Amino acid sequence: MSQPSLTSGGCLCGNIRYESPDAPENVHFCHCTMCRKISGGPFAYLAGFKKGRLRFLTGEPAYYASSAKARRGHCPVCGSHLTFEYITPEAKHVYVAGGSLDRPDLAPPIKHVGASTWLSWLHLEDELERGE
Repeated sequence: MSQPSLTSGGCLCGNIRYESPDAPENVHFCHCTMCRKISGGPFAYLAGFKKGRLRFLTGEPAYYASSAKARRGHCPVCGSHLTFEYITPEAKHVYVAGGSLDRPDLAPPIKHVGASTWLSWLHLEDELERGE
């Protein structure tokens, strides 16, 4: 199956919809404590887009500053976690929650990050790169 011309997604209730003319980049699983807490799982699934290449069609996320260097966006209606982005000048990407993509099957992860906080009971037998 070929890549669609637009990558799209949105929140659970449909209040927020987004799209990008690009395919996701740097798709990964993050095992850091903050990503685990925001996703509610043992890791977050994140798909990157160059800043300025992701646009919101309907609704706007509400943002939470999860640190001095990053913020996370969620739907103010249903609470779906939607975005993660560093707010430093050198930051080049905004990441969407992979589960919010309409076609997550077209965004396979390429690596795991946050290996130092990987949960000891989590055993994955993939061959993806693992790093900080």
